[in-house]
Amino acid sequence: MDQIEPPIANKARPRAKPSARSKITNGLKLLDNIDGRSAIARRLRDIVFGLEQEFEITTESDQLLLKQAAVLSVISEQLQSRVVRGELADHRQIINLAGQLRRTLATLRTRVGQNGPAPPSIHEYLASFGHRLNDDYDEGFLADAEGDAG
Repeated sequence: MDQIEPPIANKARPRAKPSARSKITNGLKLLDNIDGRSAIARRLRDIVFGLEQEFEITTESDQLLLKQAAVLSVISEQLQSRVVRGELADHRQIINLAGQLRRTLATLRTRVGQNGPAPPSIHEYLASFGHRLNDDYDEGFLADAEGDAG
């Protein structure tokens, strides 16, 4: 009997040369058909840059989440500006965008393993006040003592 060879599963394709990949993949453009000179495009680029500094992005899907968070931020800022100028804006849309942005960033933090520092325990929190209070008390006490000696 002839043996049938199983197909090769998950065979990694070699990575394409930079000249064969899109400008978006190579990082030369942020979005397709956008020249990047408008104020909104510059703001989007600034947010993407800031998020890239905050997160260690290693996969394409993480990069897509990062861009999604940046776009949600820009849209949210535009709506918030309308409210501040006294123009009509859909408050439900602002609230929904805030929730979507929070969930997108939470997903991104989870995926890159960045859950942030653990909050201090109640003992650490109270101890931080104790040191400041003791320092203030000591400085005031020493100043009063020096004034009395002179």
